Amino acid sequence: MSSRHLDRRASGVERTFVQSAARMRNRSETRARIRRQALALFVARGVEAVSVRDIAAAAGRTPSNLCAHRPSLGALIGALFAEGRAAYGRGLDAMADEIVALCLRLDAREAEACRR
Repeated sequence: MSSRHLDRRASGVERTFVQSAARMRNRSETRARIRRQALALFVARGVEAVSVRDIAAAAGRTPSNLCAHRPSLGALIGALFAEGRAAYGRGLDAMADEIVALCLRLDAREAEACRR
């Protein structure tokens, strides 16, 4: 194989890699947009009042395209619930850390006051 042929092949592989990375980024952005729009609709209307068509329209997608990103409305609701629960847990963990730090400071002050 000539070096020219190898150069063409390498640039084709590189181009394919760049295109694949862009598709993955777009897919990730689309999923995030779908989640944001679904959450906003659920908060505004309630879960039972929101359809796949509503979410698709709000996200600028077709209902069939939305199904390519999430297999069902239940799966989307489950994913949003899991994300919310995880965020809530992280918030509780942070608060617990702050409470422990406060208790340690109070114990240190009490011990110092008792030494006087």
